[in-house]
Amino acid sequence: MTKQNTWIRWSVLAVLALVPACGAAGGAAGGEPAEPEPDAAAVPAGLEAVESAAEDAYDDALAGRSEAVAARASKLQDRWDALRSRMAADGAGAGTLRSMDTAVAGLASAVERGAGRLEVARAANAVGAPVAELFAVYHPPVPASVLRLDYLGREVALDAMESSHDAASAHVDELASTWEPLRGRVREAGGARVAEAFDDSVRTMRESLASGNDATLRRAAERALELVDGMERVLGA
Repeated sequence: MTKQNTWIRWSVLAVLALVPACGAAGGAAGGEPAEPEPDAAAVPAGLEAVESAAEDAYDDALAGRSEAVAARASKLQDRWDALRSRMAADGAGAGTLRSMDTAVAGLASAVERGAGRLEVARAANAVGAPVAELFAVYHPPVPASVLRLDYLGREVALDAMESSHDAASAHVDELASTWEPLRGRVREAGGARVAEAFDDSVRTMRESLASGNDATLRRAAERALELVDGMERVLGA
């Protein structure tokens, strides 16, 4: 072997030896390191209690249990007051905190004014929108957008009870767009039947709006709420 060939051989080997190191250092395309997945953290028990109290207040309002709603609204305010500083420290946005303040105060106001059961139920459900954003701070195994489905499903049910078709149409559209990125994840977790049934519920909601059938719209929305519970079990397993 000539000196020139020996030099070429060792040069090639040196280049090949560098390739794995370069690949490991590069990470993502373009040499940029891949973004790490956010770490999940335990959702505070106080936040879970706030969510539960709001849902119970919604159910009590629809059932006409005004004293129970008043008691839950008071407890909800106390629990939120105790939790708010923790949420701010954990990274909840200022806008989300203000939205929660407004929603909690709105429920208390509706109760104090003696508003009708549907108005009180909607005020109770209004707490669910910022609650979903607060859950998102902790990146829980069950995506916070599943809670958004809960909120939107109840809004559609209330719209049906009030024959508010324009509002219902907007809420169904938002529910469908919120569900779209979740469908594959639910199916992959073993919830194919839940996903198919939820698709059917959304389709029935749209058909009910087209025909002006409020009773069917409400039933489809309430069916969707049952299926959200199924999603939570599948994704939380």
